[in-house]
Amino acid sequence: MDESLLLPATAAPFQLDPQGVERLALSESAFGPSPRAISAAMAEVRNAHLYPNADSEPVRLAVASLYGLDPGQVVVGNGADELLLLIALACGGHRVRATVCASTFAGHAASLAVAGCEVTQLPIDDTGLALTDLLTAAETADVLYVCNPHNPTGTVLGADQIATLAAHSRRYGCALVLDEAYAEFADARVFGSGTGMVADDNTAPVVVIRSLSKAYGLAGLRCGFALGPPALMNRVARIAATLPYRVNRVSLAAAGAALADRDHLEWALEQTTHSREWLRRELSDQGFRVPPTQTNFLFAHLGDDGPQIVERLLTEHSILVRDLTGMGFPGWARIGVCRPEFVPRLAGALTAVRDDASADTKRSTTC
Repeated sequence: MDESLLLPATAAPFQLDPQGVERLALSESAFGPSPRAISAAMAEVRNAHLYPNADSEPVRLAVASLYGLDPGQVVVGNGADELLLLIALACGGHRVRATVCASTFAGHAASLAVAGCEVTQLPIDDTGLALTDLLTAAETADVLYVCNPHNPTGTVLGADQIATLAAHSRRYGCALVLDEAYAEFADARVFGSGTGMVADDNTAPVVVIRSLSKAYGLAGLRCGFALGPPALMNRVARIAATLPYRVNRVSLAAAGAALADRDHLEWALEQTTHSREWLRRELSDQGFRVPPTQTNFLFAHLGDDGPQIVERLLTEHSILVRDLTGMGFPGWARIGVCRPEFVPRLAGALTAVRDDASADTKRSTTC
């Protein structure tokens, strides 16, 4: 096992659960969960003395109905993170060749490493995923993890590209795992989901992982689901059964209500898109490079002073964004979408700290 791929809990408590600041570093929902989900969660607390349903019913049935699948093709998990690990355990093992994209969510590589796979990281740049590179990777990998929409560039592969990748992966016997945690935010005209490709193919399956943490606003309750062919999902479920009560009662109650409240989901998506595009225009007008994104965050180039800007934004304005140097994008930041009323303050604060940092750099070079 490559120990360097694992995720040691080295972050300070504040970084793991920041308090007293505008939290824009973790791509959390700025608009919160459905009121129906909140009510369901609060009501279910009364049953805290009872174990939850070990099969995550009725959420599993609701997801199957939503996507037109058999319930045996759905596994509900304690967040998308757990599902990434469960699928790695089901598909992986000693000498299993796995490929992930570098400079993306570290849980992909970590899960596969824990499962004993030989993990290769596919380099990417700030333009995001390259289909040609993924096709080449699928020819030699046994398992390929792809984040679409991509975190943190916000780019997407389209429907034709995903269909091409899925067909190519099957041709070479490569399991394709699509992490679609941000899919709800993406424009269907440019984004390609793998949900319609979850067929009964167990030699080279296509698996899709979705999260209720982002668009549904349930990050604190940890619930997600995976879609895949029955035989593989049965194997995943058997592995998961070693921890029979993984998803708690409150989370299941909230998830079921959130999935049913399509009006709140549509409202939250509309608000997110409005704030995202407004903030992107404001920052672009101030000279920041902010490419289009299909997620609930911006991928913003802050320049050589990026880390200093991120630090000053926190210390001087109590706004926390994600410095992406550690993810392989020096000078870039991931900025979660905020509520509309906060857009002017955020844009103004970023511009102010950028200008101050630039002035400090000029003074230091002339001294």
